[in-house]
Amino acid sequence: MANSGANKTTPAGRQAYLDARQAARQIRLIEAQQAILDRPIGHAVLFTRTNPALAPKTARFIEQRFRDLAIPVLATPLVDREAYRALFSFGGTLADLASHGVRHLEPATANVRAIVDDLLALLAQRASTLRPRAIA
Repeated sequence: MANSGANKTTPAGRQAYLDARQAARQIRLIEAQQAILDRPIGHAVLFTRTNPALAPKTARFIEQRFRDLAIPVLATPLVDREAYRALFSFGGTLADLASHGVRHLEPATANVRAIVDDLLALLAQRASTLRPRAIA
């Protein structure tokens, strides 16, 4: 990812590039730990704060780069929504935010449910490929 070719000239492009570099560092750390432990450590990339209306060229490039490197990417991104930002202000859960006048909770809830479905599918897929380990 060092010279990814992603557009680093715009603020959003720079941030996406820096986020991708940090993610790559974390994935290398996971891979090193897998080697030390001699066992797989489940991991996947979740894209956050995405725009629901469009996917910038930089984001599409970075996502494709992860896929090219066989790094699992969750199918559903966490879309940038006011409801998620309101959680930091008011606390509680998405369901609690209606009492604070936060609107458009249904799309936020549907987004989170889709991510949970992706995670459950990924866990089920990984569980089916696990081999029992002998306890020493």
